[in-house]
Formats: sequence, C-alpha cells, structure tokens
Amino acid sequence: MALILTTLMIISIVSVLSLAFKPQPTMIDDKIVVAVDLAHGESDKYLPYIMGNITWVEWRIIAPGEAITPETLADVDVLILGQPTTGLAPDELVTIQNWLNNYNKVLWIASDSDYGGGPASQQACNDILEFIGSKLRIELAAVYDDVHNAQRYYRVLTQVRPDNITELFTDIISENITHPILMHGPTAVIWVDENGTYHDPVNETFPGLIRIVWSYNTSYIGDNQAPTPYLYSPLFDINRSFVMVAAEYWNETNTLIIASGESPYGDYEPMFAWEYYNVTLDGPQFIKNMIRWFETIIKTYYITPPTPPTTPPALTLIGEITDPEGDDKGYGNLTYPTNEVFQPGVFDLLKFAVYEDTDNIYFKVTMKNLGNNPWNGPNNFSLQHIQVYMLTTDDTLPKNYSTIGLNVWIWHGWNYALLMVPGWEDTGQPAPAGQLSALYNATGGVLAVETLNDTIDVYLDPELNNTVTAKVAKSLLQDVDNIKNWIFVVTIAGYDGFTNYKVRQIVAGNATEWNFGGGDEKAINASIFPLIIDLLAPTADDQYMMLSSYNIENGTFAVIGGIKLSTGELQSPPTTWTPPTPTPPTTTPTTTPTTTPTTTPTPTTTPTSTPTTTPTTTPAEGIPGTLIGVIVIVIIIVIVVAAVVMKKK
Repeated sequence: MALILTTLMIISIVSVLSLAFKPQPTMIDDKIVVAVDLAHGESDKYLPYIMGNITWVEWRIIAPGEAITPETLADVDVLILGQPTTGLAPDELVTIQNWLNNYNKVLWIASDSDYGGGPASQQACNDILEFIGSKLRIELAAVYDDVHNAQRYYRVLTQVRPDNITELFTDIISENITHPILMHGPTAVIWVDENGTYHDPVNETFPGLIRIVWSYNTSYIGDNQAPTPYLYSPLFDINRSFVMVAAEYWNETNTLIIASGESPYGDYEPMFAWEYYNVTLDGPQFIKNMIRWFETIIKTYYITPPTPPTTPPALTLIGEITDPEGDDKGYGNLTYPTNEVFQPGVFDLLKFAVYEDTDNIYFKVTMKNLGNNPWNGPNNFSLQHIQVYMLTTDDTLPKNYSTIGLNVWIWHGWNYALLMVPGWEDTGQPAPAGQLSALYNATGGVLAVETLNDTIDVYLDPELNNTVTAKVAKSLLQDVDNIKNWIFVVTIAGYDGFTNYKVRQIVAGNATEWNFGGGDEKAINASIFPLIIDLLAPTADDQYMMLSSYNIENGTFAVIGGIKLSTGELQSPPTTWTPPTPTPPTTTPTTTPTTTPTTTPTPTTTPTSTPTTTPTTTPAEGIPGTLIGVIVIVIIIVIVVAAVVMKKK
C-alpha cells in the first residue's frame, strides 16, 4: 500500500510539474479597441447598429477628412476598412504596415464586385493587401447566384462554414448561426503565391489560410468591367462554390488578415443585414462572432511585442583632419602592386576624424576607395593595415617612440597604439601576432582585442563611405577629457597576413603582383625603408619629406611626427632629434588582456614588453569534507540499528 501511495504521489508531482513547464497561452484582460474607417469613401450604413450590439469592445471612428496616422492607430487592436472607394495614401499604407508589425492585430479589408464603382474598391483593397505582404487578394469580378438569393441573382446568400482549426478557435465563427449571410453584389477571395501565380482557395490552400464564408454551389462568376479577372472565368466558373471571406493567420506576430468580397457595414446593403426581401439572415450574429473571434485570438495568443531598437545618440565630433588626395606614394615614388584587387585609391587616406558619445571614442579613417573587400575580411575591408598612434597630454604616462613593423620613429612618442586590421580570427590573437584589431599601451600591454571583449570594435562605417571606424571604450584611455589636444599619427600600409608584422612589403624597381614597387634599394637592403604608403600630413611634401628622412649611412629609420587634433598643426621632427637608446626595441607587445591569451611574436621594431599577470584558475570542486562526514555517520547508524533488530530476532 505504501508503495502504491508513493507511486501515485510521484505521478501527481510529475503531472503538476509538466503543467507548470508547459508553455501556456498569455491572457490579457484589457478591452480591445476596434477602429472603423470612414475616411476613404466608405458608407456608415448599419454602423450604429453594429456598435450598439457589440458593446464589450471600444469603438473608434476614423471620420471623413481624417487620415490613417500612427496617432490614429496608437492603441487600436482591430482595423476594419469596409469597402474603401478611394486608395490609401503612401503614408497611410506605411502606417498600417508599421501598426501590424507591433503584433496582436487584426486587419479586415472588405471590397465589392466589379459593378459600378466596384473596381476602384477592388484596386484599393488589393493595393493594401499587397503592400502589407498578404497572400489574399480580391478577385476582379462578381459572384452571382440564380438559386440562393434574396429575389435577385446579385443579392447572393452565403454560408458560414469556417475551416475547423481547433487551436485557432474557428468554431466561434459559426456559433448560433442557422441562416445565411447576405452579400449584396459581392466578389470572391483568391490568393497569390510568391511567384505571382493566382490560386483558387476552394481547391488550393497555404499554411495560415482560413476559409470562412462560402457561396452555394449554384453560384457563378460575372465580369462587368475591365480589368479582366485574375483567375476565374464567366465561361467556365459556373454552378460551383467560391470563398467569399477568408483569413490569413501570421503565427509569428499573432496577426489576422481578413479579406472579404462584401463589407460588414456600409455598401448598398451590408453583411450585417438581419432580413432582406423576406429572407431571414444571421448577419448580426456573424459580425458578433467575428469580433469575438478576433478578441479571442488577440487575448489568448498575445505576444509581448519586442522592444523597438533604441536610436543611438548622435555622435559628437571632437575634431577632424584632412589629408591630400593622391599622395598614396609613400616617400614619393611608390607604386601599387599589379594584381587587380589593388584598385586606384585603396591606400589613399583622405580624412581622419575623432567622435565621442557618453561611453566611447570613435576613430574614423576615410579612404578614397576601400576596394570592395575582395578577400571578405570580417571587418568589411581586406587590403589596408591602419595604425593610429596617440600622444596624450598626460606626461606621467609611459612613452614609446617605435612603430609596429613600419620602420619609422615617432619623435614625440606615443602613449597608445591602435591597430585596425581586417579581423580574421585564425589564431584568436591580436595583430601583429594574429589578425585581430587591438589597442596597445606604450609598454606593450594589450588593452583590448576585438571580438574578445566589448571594449573595442572595428567595422565599416554604416553612414560614411569608405570609412573604417574603431569604437574604443573611454574606460581604456587615460586623459580622455583632453583628447582634443592629443597628437595623432595615422599611417596606411598594405595588409599581408603572411608577413611577421602583417605589413605588405615594398621592393625596388617595378611593383610585383603582390608587393609595392619604387622603393629605395639601398634602404631596403639595410632594412630601414619605411613601409608606409600614406601618412596623415597637411601636404604631400610634408609626408614625402618625413618618410625620406632615413639615413642609409647611419642605418637609422625615418623620423615622423603627428598632428594636433585641435589645431591641425604638424609636429615637425626636429633635425637634431635622435632616437632613444637602446635602438631599436627588440621585443614585441605582450598580448595578455583580461580575456585574451598571452602571445610573444618575434618582430624587432615594436614596443618593449611588460608581461601582465594572468588570473589563476580554480580547480574543480570535490565532495566537501563535511558532507562525507555526515554520510559516514548515517551509514554507521543504519548498521547499528540493523544489528539491534537482528539481535532481537
């Protein structure tokens, strides 16, 4: 018995838990808001009766002379356009589409036959359905019935026979309906696929289609005015049924789109009619049921709309510096590699700008032509190796005077170096050891690496053409409040992932397919030729002069200077300046940011290294000693009790 009770208890608990973890429909208690459009030539016939009989919702009227605006639809759940006779303005179509994108909406588009002014209504309705992306369409025709009518073939009687879709509560639609629904001069509903092919919903369906109201099998197609029907023919589509009201359900947004060949209100005699030419009708019950169905779908499957993306605050320009066009010649004589990917201007720096927002600094480097990313660099550029050196106004910070693989000195030194590279993650390490963009300090420590944390990001600017942007968290930089007075050195080299420094090489004489040409042979042989193709400078001559200042006889690098952001003034190297000793540094930057592995490459002209402490790892936890003690005691007690029992026996 005890075993049975225990089993039942376990089953009960499991059942409760399964219900608790099963996704349940979301119910809301708010009264839904139904808006009815009268602003596009619709009649309001029977509308007061409808509103007076359906009082559990809140009604809104979009009056003649008004427009459908975001304010109009701000809190509307259901929108009914009952046979518009004029088309909606483009702004109104966009408003409806945006409204539907807010989830949990119902849109009922009701049209007319192609008799009289009907084609204008058919066009207006189909324009809306197409614009919002619905498959439903209004057929450009009329439906008549010589047998099931209210004393005239165009006063068509129809049947409420919704598709049985239990999970969408379609049984609500036909509750308490025993009589037909009048459609006075109606048309049929069809649907169109993504290829523009029209389909008969009587025989062909699609996921989400719900057929609701049908004509009798004694009805037929009439064609009164141009244009010709999309699908049906007066010659062949006779003595058969048509779908007169259909819905399309969008599961992802809990949205219903209704299309009908007649209007629930307005028209000569709308669907709400309860009697016509001595024929008893269930129009009022049908409209009630439809509103109840809308409400049930909205409330039962209510989806909390996603939070709209917030518009990032506008960036504030701190300063910008332009660079001459056409000076992408290094020291004055360089030529591009001959492969076709090296299009004219891909190494031509045009502008450097610095922006900020509350938390970040944005360094923007604009090229004449980024070259269409021929090798699919993750950062949306492939050819350029951009280095930005920054000297702050804080004299207490360490300084470095060398560069990372460029064969030049920076005479005034720098506190931070930013490497902006294409971003391949072959080793997951920062350039120059790997291929990820990174920020270094003057002692060689890595402050941040893209993709490994959220404090630095390098990407193609979405708003500025041919501009590479580096977003750097202010928290990484000291003296950032004085950044306007910092001095910047901006260099453009070719990117080559197969060299030590990821810097494309330069040869003497003619360029090769993959190397720049026009270099100084003696300087190249002495390993002192600068590998910079363009340098931020006020004039081309300033650039050429600085990059030509190497000394072959003494074996010393060229000496360059940066530009003060606030004034655009070049910090020209003094002729008496000599590099600090020892020259050059012999180790590369260490790469141990908080979230990156340590790397130690072997290039020879990069900042001295300062290893950082790596966090210790915590060994996996075993069973606590206290718990082991408790278990042992319990076992001993069990053994003692068992021994006593056996002894008594």
